[in-house]
Amino acid sequence: MDRFAQQFLSLARKLMAELRAIKEGIQKQTEAVNKHYAAQENQQQNTPTLKAELQIPDALVAQTKETNAKSERREKFKVVIELTTLFAVLAYTTVAAFQWWEMRKTTKATQQSVADADRNFRRDERAWIAFAFVGGNIQLTVGKSFFVTTQVLNTGKTPAKNVEGNIAVRVVKKGEHLEFVYTPGHANYRVVGGTIFPNGSITQSFEGIQHGPEKAEAIVITKTLLQEIVSSESFIVVYGKLTYTDIFGAPHWTTYCRYVTNPSLISEECTRYNNTDED
Repeated sequence: MDRFAQQFLSLARKLMAELRAIKEGIQKQTEAVNKHYAAQENQQQNTPTLKAELQIPDALVAQTKETNAKSERREKFKVVIELTTLFAVLAYTTVAAFQWWEMRKTTKATQQSVADADRNFRRDERAWIAFAFVGGNIQLTVGKSFFVTTQVLNTGKTPAKNVEGNIAVRVVKKGEHLEFVYTPGHANYRVVGGTIFPNGSITQSFEGIQHGPEKAEAIVITKTLLQEIVSSESFIVVYGKLTYTDIFGAPHWTTYCRYVTNPSLISEECTRYNNTDED
């Protein structure tokens, strides 16, 4: 064991010696490098500085300034041209838009004028169907029904085609509501007139009817009913609706309502029903 310890100590001493040698070598190399860089810095500090000044002839300086000035003037002129072109384009666009707008308004006005002229022409030349109650004495006899003579006429300048509609002849009490309904369950006549020429008419008598339990029935005058009609407690009323087509193919309609007896006492409801389409 003593021998092994001696060998270990001997090896340790050699290793320490080598480490010290390596350390000293590194320190020497570091000092040498530092001295080298220090010497270079001193040399650079002691080296005289060379200053050089470039001398440019005055003529060349002036020419350079003139060239730069021309270049600036060209750039400014280019900018002015571009702005002028832009303003010109904007002005042209504005004028063109205004002209287009005015043209559009003029076109619309012209189209509207043509449409109005065409409408007025059609209105002036079309057929107009009207209804008239033919005056005269109505036979009111107790125990019998009565008839009302009506007339459908064309007051327009051209024929009315496909004339048809509904007519009702009734007796209503004072203040009674008028329904103006022509569906089943409401006594009325279906009429078909075909074509009525200008100033032409169709005259026909219709019996007074009322809706019975199963179908329309004639109204028979009784003493009580006759007294009511004479005293204006009840009225004989004729009303209806007619449709037709003019020569231009446009459909039209006419509604009417008349008090056959005591017409001066016609109700506002009956008066309002008298109407026709405008076109």
